[in-house]
Amino acid sequence: MRTLALQPIPAAQIEHAHETYEDVFDWLSKRGVRQWLLKLDQAAFRARHAKGELFGIYAGQWLIGSVMIARETLPYYGEPFASTPRWWMHTLNINRKCSGAQIGAQIVEFVCAHVRRERGEDLWLHCVNDPNFDDTMPGYYRAKKFREVMRTEVTYPSGNAFEMVLMVRAI
Repeated sequence: MRTLALQPIPAAQIEHAHETYEDVFDWLSKRGVRQWLLKLDQAAFRARHAKGELFGIYAGQWLIGSVMIARETLPYYGEPFASTPRWWMHTLNINRKCSGAQIGAQIVEFVCAHVRRERGEDLWLHCVNDPNFDDTMPGYYRAKKFREVMRTEVTYPSGNAFEMVLMVRAI
């Protein structure tokens, strides 16, 4: 594997980044893993790109995945999350052909370094707690130095409710 880098995605590569995300989403869904509740469309990727929040994971010149890094509020967890902006990592995905190469751990470190450069102190994420998969996603992130802050049921505007795990990592 070539040296990895995390860089803002050029507009010309948004479609490719979205295709990789869709492949990962479909692969997880076929296995019953609910890492993401709804498949994001390309417009969501373009909106994150327009805000400077869409980053590519590159192996040499090849885009092999993406992640969204945003300073924002999330109302789902009450105060102070609804009113105090925090650094969040969303939608980390890596091409399935790169599976098993520990790229996810490297990307988390790159994201932490990015947030540190922006003077952030913590990196937040949330993931679905799927009891059918023995804590798969929270366990994945605990292994990358995140700690659980809370588990709570979140009802989204669609009316669907899911138990979510809110996690943080000091950087």
